Amino acid sequence: MPVFRLRRFWTTSPRTPALALEVRAAVLASAPELTEKGLPGWRAISFRHEVGGFLCAIFPFTEHVDLTFENGVQLDDPYGLLQPGRTSQKQVRSLRFPLGTHPDGDTIDFYVQQAISVRTAAF
Repeated sequence: MPVFRLRRFWTTSPRTPALALEVRAAVLASAPELTEKGLPGWRAISFRHEVGGFLCAIFPFTEHVDLTFENGVQLDDPYGLLQPGRTSQKQVRSLRFPLGTHPDGDTIDFYVQQAISVRTAAF
């Protein structure tokens, strides 16, 4: 999805599009084979793996951006960074990036690569 469309797509806060784009760049640097799709109703961008299917999505909020992993509960979390979803979301976990922070590419890579392994293990 072109960057100019993403900026219009993410209008939650004037500052969140820049942070969301940084997270997006880190996800794509970690796994360039992923395809992305805009989810307008959710104001999110999802990432799919050719074999494993839906992997994760970026959700911008007013004061933070979440990188949410579909099967996050199955990921190792030695750094204690993954946050649970709402009580109705039993399997998702998110990396949260507050405004004013910069996403660490190595950290994102660690979780994205694990997520790919989890999602493709059954195939």
